[in-house]
Amino acid sequence: ENRRRNLGFAILALLGFVGGIWLTGLGDILLDAAAGAAAWVRIVLAIVMLAPAGLLLGMPYPAGLAAVADRASSRIPWLWSLNSATSVLGSVTAVLVSMHAGITTTLAVGAGLYVLALVFSRPLCSRDEAVK
Repeated sequence: ENRRRNLGFAILALLGFVGGIWLTGLGDILLDAAAGAAAWVRIVLAIVMLAPAGLLLGMPYPAGLAAVADRASSRIPWLWSLNSATSVLGSVTAVLVSMHAGITTTLAVGAGLYVLALVFSRPLCSRDEAVK
């Protein structure tokens, strides 16, 4: 139950952050306002806007691994290989979507995928369901 709560919190916080900053247009407003600012101001702004997302993006995978390790530790190497493959596929896909539809669409697609991850994490983290 605690692992499900941690995984759910990480995904929901990430969605809230991305939705709050980028999908509402606040990110674009901040970037436009800082366009003529000194380099150090733009660097600080980039850190403030990206660091929380980076931290939150790093949380679901370890939480999911811990949930699987409790139930089926033999699947951990497979999950690491799946993570590697999807990281490469995801980055290439994100670049293509961004080039053709824009960064806001790319972020919306990513947020949608995290919603799917949240939905699919429920049975993963449930101790009541048997591994088949």
